[in-house]
Amino acid sequence: MEENETKKLLTQEQINKASLIANIYAMISWNGKTYDEAKEIVDETLKLSNNDRNYALEKLYQTTYAKDSINSALEGISDKQDILKNGKDENKFDAVIDILENIHNKWVEVNAKKIDRGTREKSEKMYFQHLPLELIGIEEVAKDAMFLDPFLQQVGIDIGEMGKSEYDSFKPSDNLKYAYQRKVEKFKNLYEIKTEENIKAKLPKIIEEYSLLHKTKDELNEIRLKTLTQNYDILAESVKSKIGKEMFQNTTQSEY
Repeated sequence: MEENETKKLLTQEQINKASLIANIYAMISWNGKTYDEAKEIVDETLKLSNNDRNYALEKLYQTTYAKDSINSALEGISDKQDILKNGKDENKFDAVIDILENIHNKWVEVNAKKIDRGTREKSEKMYFQHLPLELIGIEEVAKDAMFLDPFLQQVGIDIGEMGKSEYDSFKPSDNLKYAYQRKVEKFKNLYEIKTEENIKAKLPKIIEEYSLLHKTKDELNEIRLKTLTQNYDILAESVKSKIGKEMFQNTTQSEY
């Protein structure tokens, strides 16, 4: 896939290389492969595709389902490429968080059906994923960062490291954590969230103003919205467990 918009920052060769690495990460995190196993699958797919990387990627996407996340990462890089290329370090990492917000918002927009995870217990544990980025926690944000990292590696921006064991996760760098904390702090001030105890009271307004939940009026989106508005207690507890540390401590600044 040609991504002309990102070529000022990334060459097509870099995009293709990073896309293959992102598929390796997806296989580790989602498919339970080790790094070596995932890399072997990528290498074999390339070989069977006569080293046609575009064709190989389409074959990989059939099992990793990573295409939408990768495309969202590239869209975000395109929007923020000037800052990523020329900005100060702190501004670069704030831009990375904005890109991760774009990835998360894209997911929310197209995944209303995932409000139902098959059982009530499983579903309730994941309701929080449909809230704004600032409320889902750095561990959840890192699940999207793993798709962005391979592209930023190409231009020397370090946002963390992917684990190499089966079902391993992406470990965000301190600079990425600090940038996320700054984002959370602004959100907390915007909605005047003073304590963990008043998160629940703020959720109706937050959900009302989160436009991705209201973008379409189809049945699945209506079911999702109804589910969220009927489960403020569950959402509040999830938010406190996921984001309490970032929201109710002083934001630590990294040294640049």
